[in-house]
Amino acid sequence: MVLDPASNSERSAQPSKQTQATRRRRGRRPGLLLVFCTILYGAALLAVTIVNAAGPEKWWLGATNLYLPQLPWALPCVLLFPWYLASAWRWSWIPIALAAWVFVPIMGWSFGLARFTPQPAGFRVRVMTYNVKWGTRGPKALMGNIAAANPDVILMQDSAGALDNVLAPLKLKPGWYLERLSQYTVLSRFPISDAASLPFTSENKHTFLRCTLQVGSRKITVYDAHLMTPRFALAAIKENGAEGAGDVEINTKLRLREAAGLAESAQTEQGPLIVAGDLNSPIQSVACRTLFQSGLRDAHSESGWGYGYTYGQSTALRRPFVRIDHILVSPEWSVLTCHEGRQKGSDHSPVIADLVLPVSP
Repeated sequence: MVLDPASNSERSAQPSKQTQATRRRRGRRPGLLLVFCTILYGAALLAVTIVNAAGPEKWWLGATNLYLPQLPWALPCVLLFPWYLASAWRWSWIPIALAAWVFVPIMGWSFGLARFTPQPAGFRVRVMTYNVKWGTRGPKALMGNIAAANPDVILMQDSAGALDNVLAPLKLKPGWYLERLSQYTVLSRFPISDAASLPFTSENKHTFLRCTLQVGSRKITVYDAHLMTPRFALAAIKENGAEGAGDVEINTKLRLREAAGLAESAQTEQGPLIVAGDLNSPIQSVACRTLFQSGLRDAHSESGWGYGYTYGQSTALRRPFVRIDHILVSPEWSVLTCHEGRQKGSDHSPVIADLVLPVSP
């Protein structure tokens, strides 16, 4: 019997049935090491989610994580995705789902669905909150940000003295009303009255500004607030590691007390209320939840799109990565839109919200 060399070579060039089956199995089932790495990573994301849900400030590590960039939690997906493609491509949706877990709930993406709902007729007010850092980070850019937003009400923090020098042109805006107390400044197209500096708590002298605006035929109450900064506590962690945990815990307690005091004051108000400012608290924080329990709603969560990050441009990253500036409103208000402003001009990006005060019956 004579073998055909050409036929024999063709058979040898074709993969065997066993090899083909092996390849199919590899496409269907990930290996044990890949499964282990995926479970370990998923457990880490679950832990972050649980800590955020339970109250991140209850543990110093959770409190610290609140103020760190959350994007690094997605970095393992950069390794997992090609690994799945190479060895178990039918399961490559898993790292995609894990990445979505990071990009949406952990990083705080807002879909702002309320902006698609019908809005009632009423008086429209554009509110802007802005920590201007005394106008020392670029007054020209800062003034440009305010001009671009064209707000009806501006609530500033860290503005003490700035309107007497670099921001002096703001005082000359025709038809505007001005009120300054301590670090706070309120500029409004509506008349301002009853301005007062009130303490967050009876335990310290840290205060917020409360005033009344005459909007059409209605009076609205406005709080301009700046809660305790976490900056120095986070610096203690950076310099001393776990030994700085005590600083974080003390700092967190002070900020939560201030938030509770602000919420308590908000509950005593009658009629429309706006609470805005540099709250130094991400939306996942217990501090923000305390304010929500008083009946306030976050404008960006309702009608903003995206992350709305407002702080981080003064850090090594040179771009915002955490949302700590907020505009909160009482139930009387409807929120049309909410967005963050330009990054230059301050360590903080401003927040701008278009609000509607329905016509009173």
